[in-house]
Amino acid sequence: MSYAALTARRLRADYQINAYSGRGMVRNYNGGSPEENYRTFYDRALLNVPGDVWQNPGTWRPRLVVVHLGTNDFSTPLNPGEPWTDESLAAAYRSAYSGFLQKLRTRYGPGTTLLAVGAGPFAGHVEQVVRERTGAGDRRVRYWRLDDTNLDHTGCHWHYSAQDHRLLADRLTSFLGDLPIRW
Repeated sequence: MSYAALTARRLRADYQINAYSGRGMVRNYNGGSPEENYRTFYDRALLNVPGDVWQNPGTWRPRLVVVHLGTNDFSTPLNPGEPWTDESLAAAYRSAYSGFLQKLRTRYGPGTTLLAVGAGPFAGHVEQVVRERTGAGDRRVRYWRLDDTNLDHTGCHWHYSAQDHRLLADRLTSFLGDLPIRW
Protein backbone atom coordinates (compact mmCIF):
# COMPACT_ATOMS: atom_id res chain seq x y z
CA MET A 1 0.00 0.00 0.00
CA SER A 2 3.03 2.34 0.18
CA TYR A 3 3.70 4.85 -2.55
CA ALA A 4 6.95 3.01 -3.29
CA ALA A 5 5.20 -0.33 -3.84
CA LEU A 6 2.37 1.25 -5.83
CA THR A 7 4.83 3.09 -8.06
CA ALA A 8 6.92 -0.03 -8.65
CA ARG A 9 3.85 -2.05 -9.59
CA ARG A 10 2.72 0.63 -12.03
CA LEU A 11 6.15 0.48 -13.67
CA ARG A 12 6.21 -3.32 -13.55
CA ALA A 13 9.41 -3.14 -11.55
CA ASP A 14 10.63 -5.36 -8.74
CA TYR A 15 11.07 -3.53 -5.47
CA GLN A 16 12.52 -3.77 -2.02
CA ILE A 17 11.54 -1.39 0.77
CA ASN A 18 13.84 -0.61 3.68
CA ALA A 19 12.04 1.51 6.26
CA TYR A 20 12.11 2.11 9.99
CA SER A 21 9.53 4.43 11.52
CA GLY A 22 10.88 7.14 13.78
CA ARG A 23 14.49 6.82 12.61
CA GLY A 24 16.31 9.67 10.96
CA MET A 25 19.51 10.09 9.05
CA VAL A 26 21.30 11.47 12.13
CA ARG A 27 18.50 12.34 14.60
CA ASN A 28 15.50 10.21 15.41
CA TYR A 29 12.01 11.52 16.08
CA ASN A 30 12.07 13.97 19.00
CA GLY A 31 15.72 13.10 19.70
CA GLY A 32 14.93 9.56 20.87
CA SER A 33 17.53 6.75 20.97
CA PRO A 34 20.47 9.02 20.11
CA GLU A 35 22.91 6.09 20.03
CA GLU A 36 21.39 4.84 16.76
CA ASN A 37 19.69 6.12 13.61
CA TYR A 38 18.40 4.76 10.32
CA ARG A 39 21.91 4.11 9.04
CA THR A 40 22.52 1.82 12.05
CA PHE A 41 19.97 -0.61 10.65
CA TYR A 42 20.22 -0.13 6.89
CA ASP A 43 22.54 -3.06 6.18
CA ARG A 44 20.88 -5.53 8.53
CA ALA A 45 18.77 -8.45 7.41
CA LEU A 46 17.31 -8.78 10.92
CA LEU A 47 16.95 -5.39 12.55
CA ASN A 48 17.37 -6.64 16.11
CA VAL A 49 20.62 -8.53 15.42
CA PRO A 50 23.70 -6.29 15.33
CA GLY A 51 26.20 -7.51 12.79
CA ASP A 52 23.58 -9.44 10.79
CA VAL A 53 24.23 -8.08 7.32
CA TRP A 54 21.95 -8.68 4.34
CA GLN A 55 23.91 -10.35 1.58
CA ASN A 56 23.10 -9.15 -1.89
CA PRO A 57 22.83 -12.29 -4.03
CA GLY A 58 24.61 -10.42 -6.81
CA THR A 59 21.53 -10.37 -8.98
CA TRP A 60 19.93 -7.44 -7.16
CA ARG A 61 20.93 -4.45 -9.27
CA PRO A 62 18.30 -1.77 -8.90
CA ARG A 63 17.89 0.74 -11.67
CA LEU A 64 16.49 3.21 -9.15
CA VAL A 65 17.00 3.73 -5.43
CA VAL A 66 14.70 6.24 -3.75
CA VAL A 67 15.94 7.82 -0.51
CA HIS A 68 13.31 9.60 1.59
CA LEU A 69 14.99 10.37 4.90
CA GLY A 70 14.83 13.55 6.93
CA THR A 71 11.35 13.89 8.35
CA ASN A 72 12.38 12.56 11.75
CA ASP A 73 15.58 14.60 11.82
CA PHE A 74 13.72 17.89 11.54
CA SER A 75 10.06 17.33 12.52
CA THR A 76 10.48 18.29 16.18
CA PRO A 77 12.49 21.05 17.88
CA LEU A 78 15.80 20.15 19.44
CA ASN A 79 15.50 19.16 23.09
CA PRO A 80 17.76 20.37 25.90
CA GLY A 81 20.77 18.10 26.10
CA GLU A 82 20.84 17.14 22.43
CA PRO A 83 24.30 17.69 20.95
CA TRP A 84 23.23 19.99 18.12
CA THR A 85 22.28 23.50 17.29
CA ASP A 86 19.92 23.95 14.35
CA GLU A 87 22.92 24.74 12.16
CA SER A 88 25.07 21.81 13.29
CA LEU A 89 22.15 19.39 12.89
CA ALA A 90 21.63 20.60 9.34
CA ALA A 91 25.36 20.21 8.58
CA ALA A 92 25.49 16.72 10.14
CA TYR A 93 22.39 15.72 8.18
CA ARG A 94 23.83 16.92 4.87
CA SER A 95 27.14 15.16 5.54
CA ALA A 96 25.44 11.89 6.50
CA TYR A 97 23.04 12.12 3.55
CA SER A 98 25.91 12.65 1.13
CA GLY A 99 27.80 9.73 2.69
CA PHE A 100 24.72 7.53 2.43
CA LEU A 101 24.30 8.37 -1.25
CA GLN A 102 27.98 7.54 -1.78
CA LYS A 103 27.45 4.20 -0.05
CA LEU A 104 24.56 3.46 -2.40
CA ARG A 105 26.59 4.58 -5.42
CA THR A 106 29.45 2.28 -4.40
CA ARG A 107 27.11 -0.63 -3.76
CA TYR A 108 25.02 -0.36 -6.92
CA GLY A 109 27.36 1.31 -9.39
CA PRO A 110 27.09 4.20 -11.82
CA GLY A 111 24.14 2.73 -13.74
CA THR A 112 21.72 3.08 -10.84
CA THR A 113 19.75 6.31 -10.55
CA LEU A 114 19.64 7.63 -6.99
CA LEU A 115 16.53 9.69 -6.33
CA ALA A 116 16.85 11.94 -3.29
CA VAL A 117 13.46 13.00 -1.94
CA GLY A 118 13.07 16.32 -0.19
CA ALA A 119 10.02 17.50 1.70
CA GLY A 120 9.12 20.07 4.31
CA PRO A 121 11.91 21.55 6.42
CA PHE A 122 14.64 19.28 5.06
CA ALA A 123 13.98 19.73 1.33
CA GLY A 124 16.62 22.40 0.86
CA HIS A 125 19.28 20.26 2.53
CA VAL A 126 18.55 17.33 0.22
CA GLU A 127 18.57 19.59 -2.80
CA GLN A 128 21.96 21.01 -1.74
CA VAL A 129 23.46 17.52 -1.41
CA VAL A 130 22.19 16.60 -4.88
CA ARG A 131 23.65 19.79 -6.36
CA GLU A 132 27.01 19.03 -4.76
CA ARG A 133 27.04 15.43 -6.01
CA THR A 134 25.98 16.50 -9.50
CA GLY A 135 28.69 19.16 -9.48
CA ALA A 136 31.21 16.48 -8.53
CA GLY A 137 30.22 14.44 -11.60
CA ASP A 138 27.50 12.07 -10.38
CA ARG A 139 25.09 12.38 -13.30
CA ARG A 140 22.67 9.72 -12.07
CA VAL A 141 21.56 11.39 -8.88
CA ARG A 142 18.31 13.32 -9.03
CA TYR A 143 16.24 15.44 -6.69
CA TRP A 144 12.48 15.12 -6.29
CA ARG A 145 10.63 17.59 -4.13
CA LEU A 146 7.75 15.64 -2.64
CA ASP A 147 4.59 17.68 -3.11
CA ASP A 148 2.56 17.22 0.06
CA THR A 149 -0.44 19.19 -1.23
CA ASN A 150 -3.72 17.53 -0.20
CA LEU A 151 -2.08 14.87 1.96
CA ASP A 152 -4.03 14.17 5.13
CA HIS A 153 -1.37 12.31 7.18
CA THR A 154 -4.08 10.27 8.89
CA GLY A 155 -2.08 7.06 8.97
CA CYS A 156 -0.92 5.77 12.33
CA HIS A 157 1.26 8.34 14.17
CA TRP A 158 0.93 11.00 11.44
CA HIS A 159 2.16 8.74 8.65
CA TYR A 160 0.70 8.90 5.18
CA SER A 161 -2.77 7.43 4.80
CA ALA A 162 -3.63 4.94 2.06
CA GLN A 163 -5.08 7.86 0.09
CA ASP A 164 -1.84 9.82 0.59
CA HIS A 165 0.18 6.89 -0.72
CA ARG A 166 -1.99 6.73 -3.85
CA LEU A 167 -1.52 10.47 -4.47
CA LEU A 168 2.24 10.20 -3.94
CA ALA A 169 2.44 7.19 -6.25
CA ASP A 170 0.70 9.25 -8.94
CA ARG A 171 3.20 12.07 -8.47
CA LEU A 172 6.27 9.84 -8.32
CA THR A 173 5.20 7.76 -11.32
CA SER A 174 4.76 10.95 -13.33
CA PHE A 175 8.17 12.27 -12.23
CA LEU A 176 9.92 8.99 -13.08
CA GLY A 177 8.35 9.00 -16.54
CA ASP A 178 10.63 11.90 -17.43
CA LEU A 179 13.85 10.19 -16.30
CA PRO A 180 16.04 8.12 -18.64
CA ILE A 181 15.48 4.83 -16.81
CA ARG A 182 14.69 1.63 -18.65
CA TRP A 183 12.56 -0.81 -16.73
